[in-house]
Amino acid sequence: MKTSTRRQLRFWLHKWHRRAGLLAALIVILVTLTGLLLNHIAATGLDRLYPQNSLILTPYQQALSRPLGVALGEHWLWSRDGQLQLDQQILTDCRQLQGYARGRDSQFVDCSSQWLLLDSNNQLLEVLEPSLFSEEPVTAVVWQGDAYQLQIGQDWFALDLLSYQLTAAAAPAASAEPLQVLPPQLASARNESISWQRVLLDLHSGRWFGTWGVWLVDVAALILLFLALSGAWIWFSRKRGF
Repeated sequence: MKTSTRRQLRFWLHKWHRRAGLLAALIVILVTLTGLLLNHIAATGLDRLYPQNSLILTPYQQALSRPLGVALGEHWLWSRDGQLQLDQQILTDCRQLQGYARGRDSQFVDCSSQWLLLDSNNQLLEVLEPSLFSEEPVTAVVWQGDAYQLQIGQDWFALDLLSYQLTAAAAPAASAEPLQVLPPQLASARNESISWQRVLLDLHSGRWFGTWGVWLVDVAALILLFLALSGAWIWFSRKRGF
């Protein structure tokens, strides 16, 4: 290659080397910072923390959902953070609301790890341990006749609150109270599944920005390759005196 051609090529590479560096700088900073945090994810505990900021969670809206509850007239019975709530009023502990039935003068609430009996004024009457009755979870509960009937697997059982026993029963005519999505004014979507680790991984790879984000990171990688090659060529061409 002629000396003049080499100088023109070096000048062109030098100009675009600086421009490419500025173009890739922001992406490199983002990838570097997220990479450092990911290397220390266990020490920082970010794999156990969940962001609630709506801007950060923008790409994950389909994965988030509002809690489920039972409509009691104008009020809602639901659970959040291990608490059973009537609208915004905390009633008692409840790991997760999974079933509900209203009896003659009481209410049965299936909270997964425990069953709650409430009176008609939503005051706690009794806490029952499901493991004392069955090893399988309850799939539905209804009030039939004078007793609560629980569906466990494919079978139905009547709950005797005097002897604390389940007795086999026919399938009830009534249907179980359905759980419904709470209205947004009562409970907004709460993130309990997308951790900071997931957000950092998606930022690091570009997936947080969607399909174009992945391509953007790929372009940044190619720019870095160009910077390495052009920088090396510029350096060695100067050493050779061109």
